[in-house]
Order: sequence, then C-alpha cells, then structure tokens
Amino acid sequence: MNINDKIMKLIAKNNKGEIVKFTVCEDLEVWASLEKLTEILSIPENVIDLNCAHNELIRLPEILPFNLMELWCYNNQLTSLPKLLPNKLKILSCYGNQLTSLPKLPNTIKLIFCYTNKLTSLPKLPTILIILFCSDNQLTSLPELPNTLERLVCNGNKIKQLPNLLNLEILTYVKCDICCFEDYMLEMKDTDFTFFC
Repeated sequence: MNINDKIMKLIAKNNKGEIVKFTVCEDLEVWASLEKLTEILSIPENVIDLNCAHNELIRLPEILPFNLMELWCYNNQLTSLPKLLPNKLKILSCYGNQLTSLPKLPNTIKLIFCYTNKLTSLPKLPTILIILFCSDNQLTSLPELPNTLERLVCNGNKIKQLPNLLNLEILTYVKCDICCFEDYMLEMKDTDFTFFC
C-alpha cells in the first residue's frame, strides 16, 4: 500500500521543526518533523482538506487534488493561487498573504476568508457563498453579492459604495468603512441586522 494513496487530510501548518500530524485515513495517523515549508511540490490526490497555514510558502502546486474541499493556506507569502481551483472546494482561507487577485472561484465555495492581502478586485462570487471576509485589501468595489450571503466584512479597503444589500434577505452582519447605511437601516430596523462602519 502506498501511503500517499490513503492521505485524506494533510495538516502541515505552523512548522518550526516540531512534530506534525498527518491524518492518512480514519484509523491511521502519521507524525513527522517539518521545518517551515517554502514550497509544496505535490499533494496526494486523495486529500480533501489541506491545511498549510503559518509557513513561508511562496506558491502552491498548480494542480490541486480534484476532490479538495477545504484549502487553508493563510499566513504565508503567497502571491497567487492556482489558476484552477478544484470544483468541490467549499472553504477558501487565504488571508495574510501577498495576493493581488483571486482566480475564478468554483460555484461550490461557501466561505471565503481573503482579508489582509493586496487584492484590488474580486472575481465573480459563488452563488452559494455564505461568508465573505475581504477586509484590509486594496479593493475599490465589490462584485455582485449572492443572495445567500449572511456575513460581509469589507472594512480597510477603498470601497466608496456597496452593492445593493436590500435584496440580500439573510444578510445579518456587515462591517465596512462606508457610513452609507441610513437607507438600509430604515428598511431593516425590525430585523437582527448588525452594521459596523
């Protein structure tokens, strides 16, 4: 049996020469000692959850596992992400890098954490997106927001106007630098809506 064929969850975060756990399958875990990673050459195809946060990665492999559902690559030195993200991806957590753009996002993503980068724009957002945290970038506008959005955090940008929020029936939390909520607040005064600006 090739151990790479059984790896489903790969955790290689915050490496400082310490012992790190790799979950190979439900019944088997592998422990290894790693230095801070600067590059990942390849990822086993069966990995569905990749956590390589708190390293010094400058790039990820251009081809990620087809079945990858969670990508946790925050607090690295990444300047870009692979051009094609897996079509089963549900969580993208890439905050605290040097990203200037995001690739086309698969429509399966529900959570995006891309704050504290150098993003100047965002691509079209998935229609099932629930949470978007894109604060502390260089954004001047936001794309159309899906009506599934529940939480939006976009403070620390150069955004002058938000997209229409009134159509977002389940949006309950917004944090931004724009104090243009008077109209929204009048319409939503009897809801649990929370604004921070």
